[in-house]
Amino acid sequence: MPVTERTFTTTPSQLATALTRLADPPVVGVDVERADANRYWRKPALIQLGVDGQVVLVDPLAIEDLAPLNEFLRTRTIVLHAMENDIAPLLSVSVVPTVVEDTAVAAAGLGPPTGLETLLDQLLGVGFNGDKQRMQRADWAKRPRSDARREYAAADAADLPHLWTVLDDRLVATGRRSWYEQERDAVRGLPPIEERRSWTRLRGLGRLDRGAQTRARSLWQMRETLARDTDTAPNRILSDRALLDLAAKPVTDARGLQARGMRRQSTRRFGAQLLEALRNAKDATPITSAPRRLDDPHDFASNSIATAEGPPSATRFTTRDIPPTANQTGSSTRLAGTPSLLLRWIRSPAARWLHPRGMRACRPRPGASARAKPAMYGRHTRYVSSSSAVTAAPRFASSRATQWRRVSA
Repeated sequence: MPVTERTFTTTPSQLATALTRLADPPVVGVDVERADANRYWRKPALIQLGVDGQVVLVDPLAIEDLAPLNEFLRTRTIVLHAMENDIAPLLSVSVVPTVVEDTAVAAAGLGPPTGLETLLDQLLGVGFNGDKQRMQRADWAKRPRSDARREYAAADAADLPHLWTVLDDRLVATGRRSWYEQERDAVRGLPPIEERRSWTRLRGLGRLDRGAQTRARSLWQMRETLARDTDTAPNRILSDRALLDLAAKPVTDARGLQARGMRRQSTRRFGAQLLEALRNAKDATPITSAPRRLDDPHDFASNSIATAEGPPSATRFTTRDIPPTANQTGSSTRLAGTPSLLLRWIRSPAARWLHPRGMRACRPRPGASARAKPAMYGRHTRYVSSSSAVTAAPRFASSRATQWRRVSA
């Protein structure tokens, strides 16, 4: 649906008038453009509301009291796309949604690509205008905003209610509404991204010896503390690559920090603390086993900064409580559980020789974790034999609703 009306609000009176003109819609599309390019904490720079072609753009940096917006959304169903990116910024300005639906989670349960632009194009025939990648990288906290940015922001929220209606109908038709509800609740229950960060996710950490890993942990924890206290993006303080270089070959002065790639301004502000972290690493508890990289959101049971002895404890979900339903192609027998033995066979050289097509499908996407399952985020992987086929159900964002099933041929 094209945007028929776009209202930009920068004062409480403008906000009240705009919300009144939206009347009383039961469903509202909401999107958030964040002002966290160089910040640690995620805060909104623009909040977009979309209802039947009407879009209200709210400037939370100009309007301090967003209580009217909170009251407007509290009594309605709001539709987000990838809520894990938007819920925390909304909460930071005291906007607390009550009933939330997520089009990204719904699409993951059905199989189509989960990108908003692709979904709108394939399901609604709506295309984006302008350079989407440039808009995503833009500094939304910068003022004034261009008309191109306002147009892009309005398009993000205008069609979310209609898109949710289409996806909801498909979820009901395929018998996957209960799956979606479990996954939606699981995603909403995740802790904020800031609390799921871990030093074990440093790329290249496994190539360091135990002593260097101990120094990397100490540097990472100091960088996180500085980032939180000063609301600075961690990579603005010290990049991951420079952090690993310092862990492998520690230095003793500010000149050495700059030689490892640390920016001059960051060296002046944070150099002394990072050098102290390097010195303290000598007395820290050494790493005795290879740190396990935690990629599943459910692996983070607590804030990793408080963990001094190693990676944070992991909470694994190995049982799946999803009732069996009929497959789209007919009745089927569904077996819950994680097929570790099956995975070993599928990834073995013998399976590659016997089923090269299935092996190609089993490979993770470029950039995906080595621990990722073959079926990732909405893709179905099917391994065909003469008598039966093994189908992997979609791997959702939090893995809680993931199941493996054997489908009769």
